[in-house]
Amino acid sequence: MNDDVPDEYSLRLAAVKQALMELFGNKEADEWLHCEQECFQGRRPIDLLESEIGYLEVSAVIHRILDGTFI
Repeated sequence: MNDDVPDEYSLRLAAVKQALMELFGNKEADEWLHCEQECFQGRRPIDLLESEIGYLEVSAVIHRILDGTFI
């Protein structure tokens, strides 16, 4: 395995952190990722990024917040 090639988890994390930086500063983005969130039934977004489905769920929530459609 080539250590220079990021794994899927790292790519998903980078994409989510970039989107979160539009909403929050760096510290707040990290806090949001590592805290249990009601919108994920009490799960932590950082844990959801381990799967593609979880990543899509987290991304959808972030983009709804950015678009102003999250209720």
